[in-house]
Amino acid sequence: MTESQINIILSRKAIPTDIFPNEELEHYFARKYRAKVKEFIELANETHKLAQESRRLKKRLAKVNRRNKYLKKVLFAGAFVTKGIVHKYALNVGTETHANEFIDEAEKLTGKKLPKFI
Repeated sequence: MTESQINIILSRKAIPTDIFPNEELEHYFARKYRAKVKEFIELANETHKLAQESRRLKKRLAKVNRRNKYLKKVLFAGAFVTKGIVHKYALNVGTETHANEFIDEAEKLTGKKLPKFI
């Protein structure tokens, strides 16, 4: 089969009977062509679904990152206030230890160092 005959087949919706020498060969190529088209459509649908899922996940990730950034600011502010209170009122040793642990955790999570109170 020549390339021009193949192009004729692919350009038509129905496969012409005059190109193939026998009916069995015609049906073989018709089934093969339909199977490839069906496979292509299935792959296109799957790709579309994956693209939609990817967009949905990117939006969700952006929302989570915004929320995380906000919570880090709140945590940092809380640690700053806690450190100021501990310094100003010289609370008892147990409370100061817990406050210092909280402050250290906040510094690790936010990646910022709190200012030193003198």
